[in-house]
Amino acid sequence: MGRERLTVPKACKMLGALSAVSPAFKMRYFPAFAFFGMVVALTATELPAQTNPVRDMRDWTSDDGKTIRAQLVGYDGNEAQLRLENGQRVSISDSRFAPGDQAELVRDLITESTWSKLPPPQSTRYYYSPKTSEHDTHEKIVAQMAFGPNYFSYGLKVHSKKVDLNDYSRLTFSDGAGGVFDLDYKPAEVATWGDSGRETTRVVAGIQIDRNAKLIPVLKKGLESKSLTIHASTKGNDARQVDISRDEIDALGDLFTLFHKALPLVQSGVIKKELLENQKFAAGTPAAGANMTAKDDPALERFKSSQGGGRFGEITWTPAGGQATAVRGLGWIDQFVVIRTAQDEVKKVPFLEIDKDNRKKILEARLDDFAGTKPPSDSNWISYYSKELEGNQTTYSQGFVFKRAANSGEPHLFLQTYATKFEGKAISSFVISADSQPKSFTVANDTTKTVVGDDHSWSVASQNLAATSLNELAGLADCKNLKIVVYSGNDSAAVHLSGDQLVPSTEALAFYLWAKEINN
Repeated sequence: MGRERLTVPKACKMLGALSAVSPAFKMRYFPAFAFFGMVVALTATELPAQTNPVRDMRDWTSDDGKTIRAQLVGYDGNEAQLRLENGQRVSISDSRFAPGDQAELVRDLITESTWSKLPPPQSTRYYYSPKTSEHDTHEKIVAQMAFGPNYFSYGLKVHSKKVDLNDYSRLTFSDGAGGVFDLDYKPAEVATWGDSGRETTRVVAGIQIDRNAKLIPVLKKGLESKSLTIHASTKGNDARQVDISRDEIDALGDLFTLFHKALPLVQSGVIKKELLENQKFAAGTPAAGANMTAKDDPALERFKSSQGGGRFGEITWTPAGGQATAVRGLGWIDQFVVIRTAQDEVKKVPFLEIDKDNRKKILEARLDDFAGTKPPSDSNWISYYSKELEGNQTTYSQGFVFKRAANSGEPHLFLQTYATKFEGKAISSFVISADSQPKSFTVANDTTKTVVGDDHSWSVASQNLAATSLNELAGLADCKNLKIVVYSGNDSAAVHLSGDQLVPSTEALAFYLWAKEINN
């Protein structure tokens, strides 16, 4: 089956945890809330879900032996986002974890942030940036990271049709700031294929713990500054630059970041030179009765330091099972409203626990901050997009978009994407994987539009998810990674959303869920 990797622009922030949705919301929309796991299992029969025990509720151990019980929500390579048993979300620096749990985080980051070839039972597993298509692994300058028995490497494969690497004996990597690394190679190390006169040649620069380590700082600096260059040279010939595109540098950098994160753990022996999925990491011996400390949501600190009366003034908050209480409405974080109590406690509470009269005011303020007072519209719909994306219609076609019917104002959520690979052919279905949990959405062919460009045609699909249950959509709310695969016949194309790239979708989900709660 064909594979395509698409890229998307940056936007804003992540949604809050589903576990913090109020009991009233669950009773209203999830009358069989315990059945939700069965829904996921049935959906998974179409596309088997990957098991990921590290994202289950478990004990995490700190570098000084303290423990915390939590579920991993996401990890960006610096801080782990955890959901505690009480539903609170906290952020902890990865340097605070015991080595074994650091290895668990890195393994999760590698498996969630790459695609791989030659899965088990092959002896070695190869990982690639999602910005590299399967076709490009033999055509462009591309990196692969590998784990296997007695093997761990970052292999930078330099392919070229314009420069015959058989005519040279050295590749020079430069970081644009004076740092260079020379890789001398032999004729036997050059691979050649293709038609006569149009051959592709390739040389692999492999970094291992005991090999070519001096290339690491050159790559690090050159990839970060996007100024990496590669020249081929030999005695008697002038040096020739090997073309490397910005997209290729981005893909090389994605994988190098993961390699650089794993390297010290491999050097120290915490991660073995073995298939990642086969390894077990010792978390360390926790101290008896100790608890691991965690900093609160950093965004909440901004509200705690504010001494104002609150953006929304006095509102009424009714906690689950509690009494209505007068509080100050400060703002929102993700799927929560931020309040200050009479005891000067600042906290996040579910939207549904705010009194009805103030819910609409809070939603409208959030929409205004995100999209401004003049969101894009057509004759049927008013669509809400980030102000940062204004004028770039292409970026609107990736992920979820919140819309209101132009006449009635009724809220709707759309799933949108595009693909150049299909050359205008109809998109027949979507499969969404949120943190590797697949959910399938069928799309009618007549929702596909063809956009003709100068050098290719686009297949653009937009599906109204009004018939999709709210519990399924809420189940996507706190995902760290979102993968959308679209199908046209036997062909497929994929887009990966994570971090800032995920925000337009998660923000649209928040708008939709809040809008559906307005009248409850």
